[in-house]
Amino acid sequence: WRVVAAVRSAYHATDDALLAEHKATYAVNKKESISGSTCIGVLFWAADCRPDADAATVPAGDGPLAPLRVAVGNLGDCRAVVSRAGKAFALSADHKPTLEVEKNRIEAAGGWIGSKRINGVIAVSRAFGDIEYKTFKDKCWGWDRTFKADLITCDPDVRVAELDPVRDEFMVVACDGLWDVFSSQEAINFVRR
Repeated sequence: WRVVAAVRSAYHATDDALLAEHKATYAVNKKESISGSTCIGVLFWAADCRPDADAATVPAGDGPLAPLRVAVGNLGDCRAVVSRAGKAFALSADHKPTLEVEKNRIEAAGGWIGSKRINGVIAVSRAFGDIEYKTFKDKCWGWDRTFKADLITCDPDVRVAELDPVRDEFMVVACDGLWDVFSSQEAINFVRR
């Protein structure tokens, strides 16, 4: 799918630009500009058209509601959840260092997990920026270890799903500020009230 490749490419380009800004700040100030961000992006299109189609080919009309497709690109602990007839339907999964696939990637890169955090500090395993876990990882963490790859990646999970115009009521898109307090189902229940 071209849309999945486009989402991944956009996330990598965003991270490259942010890291370049961090490096430029360091070159001038000799001080790391340490910051990062999680992200979730949602892209919708009509299920009966190709995501790479020209706008002129997108059907329009007054007929019944057509199904929509959605692509969700996720980094970190942001989440997108649809209310499907009142039940939470996840369109993304949090990237935590304790997940087996994430833990294996981090440890293979030379990092470690402590207190459910990368190197005992950061609680997400995918994000934009966070240069101290990427470009400057040797400078920040390399006192007694060699790194084979970045500890945090900007490579998003991209999920594509078809939405049901009859059963799907709404979507909740939020970051850890909500998800640390509400489960997906609790958020759906709260909005439905």
